[in-house]
Amino acid sequence: MKKIIICLMLVISLMMMATSFAASVNVQINGEMIDFTDANGNKVEAQTINSRTMVPLRKIFEVLNCDIDWDGTTKTVTAKQKDKTIILQIDNKIATIKDKTLNKEEEITLDSEPIIFENRTLVPLRFIGESLGKTVAWDAGNKTAIIIDYDELAKIIQDKCSSLINASVFEISHCYYDDATPANNSVSTYTFTGKTTSDGYQVDMDVAGNSEMAKDFASEEWNKVKFTLNNDGTFVTDNYVFSSMLGIKKNERVNWNFENYGLSKNKNSTMAEYVKAITNVDSSSININTYKELKEDLTKLSNTFLSGSNVLNVSSFAFNHIDFNNILKARTSDAISGAMLLNQMAFRFSVEPEDIFEEFISVNYSFSNDQNGIKITINLKNDYKERDDYIIIIK
Repeated sequence: MKKIIICLMLVISLMMMATSFAASVNVQINGEMIDFTDANGNKVEAQTINSRTMVPLRKIFEVLNCDIDWDGTTKTVTAKQKDKTIILQIDNKIATIKDKTLNKEEEITLDSEPIIFENRTLVPLRFIGESLGKTVAWDAGNKTAIIIDYDELAKIIQDKCSSLINASVFEISHCYYDDATPANNSVSTYTFTGKTTSDGYQVDMDVAGNSEMAKDFASEEWNKVKFTLNNDGTFVTDNYVFSSMLGIKKNERVNWNFENYGLSKNKNSTMAEYVKAITNVDSSSININTYKELKEDLTKLSNTFLSGSNVLNVSSFAFNHIDFNNILKARTSDAISGAMLLNQMAFRFSVEPEDIFEEFISVNYSFSNDQNGIKITINLKNDYKERDDYIIIIK
């Protein structure tokens, strides 16, 4: 009986070990599967251990462009990438992350400590990837751990679209013409100008023209409005009507809840953060095709406006993951967001980009990019003898 119990215990132990060391899994980075074969032709696959994806140390740091140092005495690995340093030790759940840029050092408790498996050091994939600023996800259907590096995706639009992201001055002029109305009563022009300053950003709105709407704006003192959104979270306007509508005094500096209008006090600091914001992919929905789809979206986005064509098809706005409205809302610049905020508060509605094209099959436009900045001219015309011209200047 005693022998039987011992045998049963041995079988259970073996079963538990089999459960802990499950079948090998795949690892994909930026759409490419990682081959874990080393220089000597030996291969140790990534493993799922205690429900955590563990990967060969040297290979994962290599594909993530890290320099590594191994201390065999203390069984400690130190990995460096730019201003970040990660320190891991075999069989130790405490990892250290040093960030030289932020002058910060912190200790992290891992779900799974680094281990030696088949003479190879395995480390937890999610911790490594996220510590280096990558997005890490799991595609259960394909049993694949996925890493997406938004720095790589950002390179697709970096050269072509950097002016859109880093603009300090942004101006939109909207000219409306009603060809069915006599010329002396048919034109109105709305100009929004945003300018980033050291303290925040300033937005002006000017309305001019001879249309009835333009005249109404002038009579109600909406024809000239200026306000400032400051980095310290305060707001001030010198327009009496605008301040009255908001329930504050003219030129009174008041605290402002940026988040109520989809704004944050600080814009995205890098192109990668901007790309991540406009794509806004839920990590739970990421699969082996996501990186390819994101790459297609960003290529399409940059080519849509910068291809040199003069016809912009509405179908160009069909993306896999990009919400076209987020291109402006995702903190492209303080100036752009300020102009959108004024439009939303002054008129009590928000015009979404796709609304502009709702009645049009195609849009004529021109694009120029020189030392004076970017200039985009869009001409719209419908069947009701109405014309809209948009002139967008970005500096």
